[in-house]
Amino acid sequence: MRRQGFTLLELLVVVAIMGVLGTVSIGGYRAMQRGMEERGVMGNVNQFVRAAYQRAQIDRRPVTIYFWNETIQSETDYTPPVVVGKAVAVRPAGRVTENENDEYLIDEFADLASYRQRDSDKNGGSASSSSSSDKMGLPLYQMKSTGGKRRYSIVRKTTVERERTVTLLFSDSLRTKDVNLADDNRYSALRTYDRDQGTLTIYAYEIADQKTAEKWCTGDEYGMEFASIVLPHNYIFGNSYSKTINDPIPSASEKSLRFNVVENEGNGATGGKSGDTLTVCSLRPNTSGQIEAQKIAGVEDPWRKSED
Repeated sequence: MRRQGFTLLELLVVVAIMGVLGTVSIGGYRAMQRGMEERGVMGNVNQFVRAAYQRAQIDRRPVTIYFWNETIQSETDYTPPVVVGKAVAVRPAGRVTENENDEYLIDEFADLASYRQRDSDKNGGSASSSSSSDKMGLPLYQMKSTGGKRRYSIVRKTTVERERTVTLLFSDSLRTKDVNLADDNRYSALRTYDRDQGTLTIYAYEIADQKTAEKWCTGDEYGMEFASIVLPHNYIFGNSYSKTINDPIPSASEKSLRFNVVENEGNGATGGKSGDTLTVCSLRPNTSGQIEAQKIAGVEDPWRKSED
């Protein structure tokens, strides 16, 4: 009589084959998932850089992108560090006409009132009811040559009012040999101080933290962020990073790109581009189990693509 069924050896062979196939499929799935994630990260970074370049084309003003890495969770005996790459795009916003005791930055030619979030005290200080969000501030970047490093101060989100006594440019022109037109009722609104002087209300940024900026001087061009990006955990720009939160950010991790479009010509643009060659890396274990930065891809050059 013939016996039906499988031997123990046959079952073990089948189980072993299934285990091998499962391991291969899981490994392939993880590799595919990682590849999709990396392509998504690079797509976002390249789109961000292209948007900054297009802003330079539209405004005909230089745009600078700063890249750096920050540690948000320190390395421990059980977990690797959690590091993120960050970038901001900065464009010029104005020039400083006066630095008032390293406390206030004044730009007499800018409409800083448009940046105000609420009324401030006319006597020069912020209102006593300032909220915590008002005090958080925003970065004001120095646009002069900084070697590609971020040079910025943190200023209050609200501006403060300043009053200046100025000589009226039209006071002499209102006088003739026979009559002083400044006494005419039609011009009475122009006499806010006396016949030859008036008051001008201007707005100033209050410096909350000097940060990495050098001393602000009259004539310094300042810029503001108009776009930013944060990479997923353990995706970084370049391969330099700190393993603990308390360690300073390595200077090698700071990169920059600068687009200075002068004019369009055909389908491209003329002008100049300067900055670092930029790559994106992923922090993951190597063959020996040690965490290291492994290169994913280089950031596309929108300037070169526009010329091609």
